[in-house]
Amino acid sequence: PVAVMLVFFYMAIAFISIWASGINTTMGILTFAFAIVMAAILVSARSALIVAAYSSAALFMVQLFIQLGWHYPDSSWAKFPSDYWDALSNTAVYSYIALVCWLYNRQMERSTKQAMAAEAKLMQQKMTLKTQVEKRTAQLRQLQLEEMQRMYKFAELGKLGVVLLHDLANHLTSLNLEIEEMKSKSKTKEKREFR
Repeated sequence: PVAVMLVFFYMAIAFISIWASGINTTMGILTFAFAIVMAAILVSARSALIVAAYSSAALFMVQLFIQLGWHYPDSSWAKFPSDYWDALSNTAVYSYIALVCWLYNRQMERSTKQAMAAEAKLMQQKMTLKTQVEKRTAQLRQLQLEEMQRMYKFAELGKLGVVLLHDLANHLTSLNLEIEEMKSKSKTKEKREFR
């Protein structure tokens, strides 16, 4: 919007210049060329071709009005009157400028599209990788939880084993004490009988 208005502004200045002083005025010719380059830079590659076509049409239109006698610009500065060859040569220059701008900007636009496509592909791969990492992390957490549950079972089994061993040791100790007591009684009884 603003860029288009700026291009139209310079095209209007160029048209006013060639209308007032003829199609060979340097300011008009250069301002049209400037408008073509600005259109290519600020708007798009295709707009350079469009502005070049309008600039050439403006040159031919002003020259036609001059040839038909409908318009008399102030060409007191010019050594020779303008003719259609001047309009044609300026059109060739504008076409060349527009073509160079179009080719350059088209290549830039392609490169930009390729870069954007590559960035989109990278973002997609990033999202895929993120999903895979989240899935693998969930699997690892599940495996960790299962391993912790097994370790907990082993720990519980170890506690149960300790409790059983403690109870067994208590029973064995009491049996051992009873056996010792029985041995002691038996020895005492033998000693009494022996006496």
